[in-house]
Amino acid sequence: MHEQAPEERIRRQMLQPVQLALYLTGSMLSFMAVAPLFWMVSMSLKETNEVFSANLIPHRPTLDSFIYVFTQVNFFRYLWNTFFVSAVVTIVALAFHSMAGYALARLRFPGRDAIFLAMFATFLISQPVIIVPLFILARTLGCWTATPASSCPRSSTRSAFSCCASSILRFRANWRKRRS
Repeated sequence: MHEQAPEERIRRQMLQPVQLALYLTGSMLSFMAVAPLFWMVSMSLKETNEVFSANLIPHRPTLDSFIYVFTQVNFFRYLWNTFFVSAVVTIVALAFHSMAGYALARLRFPGRDAIFLAMFATFLISQPVIIVPLFILARTLGCWTATPASSCPRSSTRSAFSCCASSILRFRANWRKRRS
């Protein structure tokens, strides 16, 4: 085997500036991802009077917060509601969005590009902008504390179908008011 010259070995062992920048960037991003998790666990292990102190590591770690959550709060009901809403949102969004994707990809019809651009433009609207109108819609329907209020609007907020769903729900609310 051909042995490398000592200078070449040293040059290969030294980090290149691009590699160093990549390692530093990766390290900073890793820290940014792990630090909130560490902070969350640290806060959960602190006593109540120690939560707002400047220290990151608790002086006397305790499991009182966990005991409180599992004994005093209906935690498993909240966990089930979260699972149920996320499953419904995923299934409904998958059904509607896959049908829309198939129609836009395979079928040729007038206005197809305009519909695609309208659907794509909805990605530019951030979620905080949508939350207030969805809350008003759910409150108007009288179901803002129910599970459908959480799952129905969320499944359609990222597509042009949210306009259609909102229109249908508004029509239904107005129809209910007229009937009463």
